[in-house]
Amino acid sequence: KHPLKSGEKSNWNEVDQVIVKQLKEIEASKGSVRFITSTVTSPTLKAEIDEFLKRFSDGKHITWDAVSCSAILDAHEKTHGERLLPHYRFDEARVIIAFGVDFLGTWISPVEFTAAWRTRRVPSEDSPEMSYHVQFEGRMSLTGSNADRRYRLAPDEFGIVIGRLHVLLAQRAGSPLKNAGPADSPIPDADLVKLVDQLWAARGRSLVLCDSQDVGVQVLVNSINHLLDNYGKTLDVNRPSRQRQGNDKDVLTLLEELQAGKISAMFVAGTDLTHNLPDRESLAKALASVKLVVSFSERDDDIGSHPHFVCPDHHPLESWMDAEPVKGIISLSQPLLNPLSQTRSILESLAKWQGRNDSAYDMLRAHWEKTILPRTKAASFQAFWDQAVHDGFVKVPPSPKASREFQSDALEPVSTKSLGEMCLSLYSKVG
Repeated sequence: KHPLKSGEKSNWNEVDQVIVKQLKEIEASKGSVRFITSTVTSPTLKAEIDEFLKRFSDGKHITWDAVSCSAILDAHEKTHGERLLPHYRFDEARVIIAFGVDFLGTWISPVEFTAAWRTRRVPSEDSPEMSYHVQFEGRMSLTGSNADRRYRLAPDEFGIVIGRLHVLLAQRAGSPLKNAGPADSPIPDADLVKLVDQLWAARGRSLVLCDSQDVGVQVLVNSINHLLDNYGKTLDVNRPSRQRQGNDKDVLTLLEELQAGKISAMFVAGTDLTHNLPDRESLAKALASVKLVVSFSERDDDIGSHPHFVCPDHHPLESWMDAEPVKGIISLSQPLLNPLSQTRSILESLAKWQGRNDSAYDMLRAHWEKTILPRTKAASFQAFWDQAVHDGFVKVPPSPKASREFQSDALEPVSTKSLGEMCLSLYSKVG
């Protein structure tokens, strides 16, 4: 309900004075500063974090999602030249093949995906044809229970089946692979051939997905979707999703830097870092050597028990903020009530530590006028802003396409061996 200093109740004046002083010392000594967050979809907050880190010779923003899709983004960096998460268009897909992806339950954007998926699951006079959905999974998920066909498959076997599906599809496309990959898979070839025929008949209107954290497997999935001409249709890379932007490689580097005592200051927002990462004891010990640790946690969580300062952010219903969950669609959230406690918007905290007294509202307006207005045809910012507040969102053209065409040399050999008799499958509950 108020800022904390060394675990004890404090006030904003005292906290700000100490943090500003220590930041000046870290800046002068050219210390390393790390700002760790879960995925930030707010363009204003992202810009403010970047501006805050500019003053330090070694300042980095690290995105860490406890439930990660990092392999999908890494795979697209290899195959398309840009680290991105495609915007999946289930409403455009006639055939859907999913490996472990619980897109109706918990995967990335389930409310959006469910609404899009069901548009092709309710036959009507105008659209009598239903989509065909096949699920491969080791447990019974909400998505699997709604599939037309469900195969029970251990997660460590996804790569084997996807590899075989890739080989058969390449043969069907008339461009057989030099490295044919596995000849056998846990799923009979006769079943996979039928799937290939259905996918090929729905080229440009199909979708193949996998939740594996193996980059090589995700590269194969990209190649399959490329062979099926799905990019630009059921997978939008011009307006990609800005959800699940976590980078697992950056997190591993962060842990190495912490263990080596290379970090001078660390700011943590939107994630309970010590709770979500393994080897909590070693991590907590490493945190003790960091000169300045600040958490923006709203609750008394595990990471909040370690920092020198807890500077609690407002509840989302108490503050102005924006979000761009899909590139080019930017929404606004308005406060519905005054803050109930002595909390402060993370935007205002960052501004304060840079010597400014801007409110979150003023910062949003300034960012929208500087970066979002030029992407529209609006002449007057005030009229544009009033309309955006009224509608709750704006649509703007996407930035110029940075990704390139599919790079076939990104394909890598994928393990064809199961890891053993038992496979542990960890998953998110809908609740």
